[in-house]
Amino acid sequence: MNCPSCQAPVALGSAYCSACGKPVAPPSRPGQPACAVHPELAAAQTCPRCGSFACAACLVALPGNIVLCRRCEAAGQKVSLPWDRRDELGMMRAWWQTSMKLLASPTATLAQAPREGSVGSSLLFASISNLAGMATTAALYAVVLGGVFAFALKGEDNPLGKVGVAGGVGIVAGGFLGYLILAVVAGAMGLLLMSALDQLALRLVKADPAPWPVTLRAGALSMAPYVIGLIPLCGLYVFPIWSLVLKVFAYRAMHRTTGGKAAAGALLPMGALMVAFVVLYAAVLIGVLALVPDKHH
Repeated sequence: MNCPSCQAPVALGSAYCSACGKPVAPPSRPGQPACAVHPELAAAQTCPRCGSFACAACLVALPGNIVLCRRCEAAGQKVSLPWDRRDELGMMRAWWQTSMKLLASPTATLAQAPREGSVGSSLLFASISNLAGMATTAALYAVVLGGVFAFALKGEDNPLGKVGVAGGVGIVAGGFLGYLILAVVAGAMGLLLMSALDQLALRLVKADPAPWPVTLRAGALSMAPYVIGLIPLCGLYVFPIWSLVLKVFAYRAMHRTTGGKAAAGALLPMGALMVAFVVLYAAVLIGVLALVPDKHH
């Protein structure tokens, strides 16, 4: 918005213009809507949440071009996510609806969603997303591998022939379930680690982040694109990048920071880990090559 006196740009929530020092909101006039909190001032617009008239000083801009009055923003009158109503909707239905909302309209959904959530709630959402991301592809591989294994056991000279086809299928099924359990546990531990590193990065870039559980919740919700992994094979190549982009949106909305600082918080730790991995890999490779005897000497 612009100052009515000098037309200089003025941020929402400002009572006075930083350029000319005059009040941003003009006095109310008969026949014109007045601010519900400051009836002596003219209303700039109505709050889309409660419908009350608000002057420029009573408005707060949220990510996604959403503007609320200060009372609604302070009272936390935000649209709860289906995941926060899983006791009412059922866990899987709540997870599905939340994932769909985040995929369809991520900016608006995150801007209006409560930031608060327990650590257990965030880890549960992430675990279900992890399962959705890998279960169908892993099951497909398990079926193929089980068929190959069962066919190989038919040979009379095979030392594993006594296991039988049913035993071979059981071995593959057990391996499949074990893989899923380990993957879910590893995913939860990875989320805890990355959220801690992201929190540190957000502090380093002076994003003034909210407490760590908010970062953890944002990281868990950013895993909503893992639902695409239900499409075997091709989903694995889509949701990692989509999830990373959604994490930037989540950090920007839930930490009330800029897009640049949110991107730095999401990307810097990942970049540092990749560099560390490359350095470690090169060190191991150099060490192995150093142990190989030189045939020329």
